Amino acid sequence: MKKYVSLFLIISFLLPSACFASLDQPETIEEGKQMMEEGAKRTIEFMPGFIRDVIKNEVLPIWEGLWSWVRNVFKKYIKDSLVNLWYNEIKPGVKSILNSTKRIFGGEIKEREDVFKEEFDKEKEELKEELPGATKSLWQRFKDLF
Repeated sequence: MKKYVSLFLIISFLLPSACFASLDQPETIEEGKQMMEEGAKRTIEFMPGFIRDVIKNEVLPIWEGLWSWVRNVFKKYIKDSLVNLWYNEIKPGVKSILNSTKRIFGGEIKEREDVFKEEFDKEKEELKEELPGATKSLWQRFKDLF
């Protein structure tokens, strides 16, 4: 392991100096500016493919492996505990609270049912009026800010 680290350090010091030594030095500022522009153009052309390859060949396999591991751990250890917790603890409690709420407010809800329907229809009409403005794309909204 120490050999690999040492080799890596030596290469990391020697490689940049060898690369810079092989570059042609500009004679004037204009040549330097032109070289920088050409380098930037090459970088812009090269980067999308490079990033795609890195994501496809290095990042994606790592995330797929992590997802597989998390999914297996969830299935093996957590799923049964959550199912038991839901059916034995949470669901009966929620049902009890809902039944109590219905018993307490059931008559009031039936009395106000007509009012609820009217308000619901009003809200529906307001939303139909607002809908054409809400269908703008996110990009269009961003452009409208500027």
